[in-house]
Amino acid sequence: MDKLAQAFVPPSRIDLAREGDFRLGALWIRPSRREVEADGDCHVLQRRVMQVLVALAQSTNEVVSPHELILRCWGGLSVSDDAIGRCIGQLRRLAASWTDPPFEIETIAGVGYRLEPALRGAPRISLAPPRPRRALVIARPRATAAAVIAGLAVFAGLWFAFGRGDKPPQLATPVVEVRPFSVIGDDPALKPFAARAADQIAGFLGDSDVRVVAGPPSAAGASARTQLAFGGAVSSDAGQLRLRLFLEDMRTGTTLWSRDFVEPAARADALVDEAKGGAMETVNLVRPVYGASGLLLDSDTLQLGIRGGEDLVVPTLANCNDAVRQFEQALARRPDSGGLRGAYANALALTGLGAPPADRAELLRRARAEAERTIREHPEQSGTAYNTLLVIQQAAAPRDWVGAGARLLATLKAAPEDPFIYGNMCGFLQSVGRAVDSLYYCQRALSLRPHTAPFLQSYAQALDMQGDLPQLADQLLDEGSRLYPDYQGIRVYRFGKEAFSGSPDKALALLHDPDATPPIAPEEVRAVELLEKARKTGSAADADAAMAAMRSGGGHDPIDEFRFLFPMALGRMDEAFAAPDVVQMEAPDEILLVLHFSERLRRDARYWPLAAKAGLVRYWLTTNKWPDFCSDPTYPLDCKAEAKRVAALSPTGVG
Repeated sequence: MDKLAQAFVPPSRIDLAREGDFRLGALWIRPSRREVEADGDCHVLQRRVMQVLVALAQSTNEVVSPHELILRCWGGLSVSDDAIGRCIGQLRRLAASWTDPPFEIETIAGVGYRLEPALRGAPRISLAPPRPRRALVIARPRATAAAVIAGLAVFAGLWFAFGRGDKPPQLATPVVEVRPFSVIGDDPALKPFAARAADQIAGFLGDSDVRVVAGPPSAAGASARTQLAFGGAVSSDAGQLRLRLFLEDMRTGTTLWSRDFVEPAARADALVDEAKGGAMETVNLVRPVYGASGLLLDSDTLQLGIRGGEDLVVPTLANCNDAVRQFEQALARRPDSGGLRGAYANALALTGLGAPPADRAELLRRARAEAERTIREHPEQSGTAYNTLLVIQQAAAPRDWVGAGARLLATLKAAPEDPFIYGNMCGFLQSVGRAVDSLYYCQRALSLRPHTAPFLQSYAQALDMQGDLPQLADQLLDEGSRLYPDYQGIRVYRFGKEAFSGSPDKALALLHDPDATPPIAPEEVRAVELLEKARKTGSAADADAAMAAMRSGGGHDPIDEFRFLFPMALGRMDEAFAAPDVVQMEAPDEILLVLHFSERLRRDARYWPLAAKAGLVRYWLTTNKWPDFCSDPTYPLDCKAEAKRVAALSPTGVG
């Protein structure tokens, strides 16, 4: 296990037969026998309940998310929240069966559960048995994320270099009021719909680490802790439902953000889901400027910050330029805001990455300077700044996977609670083929920033790559599609995995669903239709027709850049390896070399020179950490032999 994996161990499924006995406060826990004992009183738990208890007890001072419980206790199977809730309820009733409850389980809304012994002076987990009445085989407890983070902080050079303290900052959680939605018009169906929409949005935010106050409009002089309010208005016209959602600064009555969501009346549920996603996205934009005392900015400055953040949701060059201008105006009003300065640095970096070469160096220099200033002057709000430095460094050497891993580790030490750094680690490990190791980081990113579109996609990718939990992967993609129907990353990935290795029927359904199809030009829709027909029939003539249609397409994204996937999906590997887009593949498209739907490519010896050119072979040889597919007993090649072969053929061509 290398340093990255040592620092944060991914969750593994709990096997009760292999779990050693341990003490939890006043309790003696015997997982292999499903027994819990204290003061001679012994209880035998159901298997799943004991697994949940072990998962909570092993996570020292750490909140355990529902996703991790599903992975560790149900093996990733599709289970409802009620199943988890029943186990938690049984454990709480178990604790209450003693006069002095030996532990309590705290529910962290929208995040998960934390177990805490009631005996504050007792060790959380002790491996000393209560009495030597039988021989014990004690398993060494698995290192937990919280314990490792605390240890790593001592050695974080970046941490001290910029004057940061020895504990990560605890940023405040926004408090939001959700007001009843008004109704425009006399349609009798609007009033119950408005009530349902407001209730569901409030519940969704409350389950996502947002403190929500629901109820009638607040009176003047509302609590300083509740400074934000979502309101809305619903109307209908010609069979279309419209929900106008807005966020108001309760201190001034200023509307900070608003958006209209429109769907046919038959898609009322989809309309509410989209509004949930819009509300969640907006709250996340406010988080960087929300402190222990509430909002840290005046209404006009906060409005500029939200607009700049919205521009970066889809980071085209034009949007990034707009974001830079918004943040410059906001900083002119409040140059002391660390949240704004970190966001400004991020916008400069993203603009620089997409800018013409003549402008790139200066933009990245400015981004670095702003990020370093944020870390120096505002260590409590420096997560975004550390992430910006990481992005700049990775862009300078996109195929240096060894260096990228080291930089990510250093950044995680410096900012151990930033969700986007966990997201970057999740993506990095996937890019080098280590999906199993990436699962923890993907899940951690989601626990810190629930329901975030890129994190939902990357977690689903990891689950697909490791292959054991396709249902959970589909659930994550479905959730992302419902909440963020315009997020193209999920659309493209969801379609690609079906079109090139999944179900042809599902691929065609997605292709013709306006709410799910990726941006494919009309003239290329026919090529995809023929591809799926050929995959279903296995006919050589159908395959020829699909390839001919693909070659005559208009060259639009996403097909033009990924043309090798067409022949690969049809089993025509000679054509796949000869395709210009696979030969000339550039960062960040190397992820296509390890995604699950390019498996056919990897099972061919010609894959290895491509992996060498992408820098992956150098990473695997240097770290001796090999991609997951190398441990597949059905993989037909010897990974180490192939890596050494291509390295010997072209020592300078391995990245």
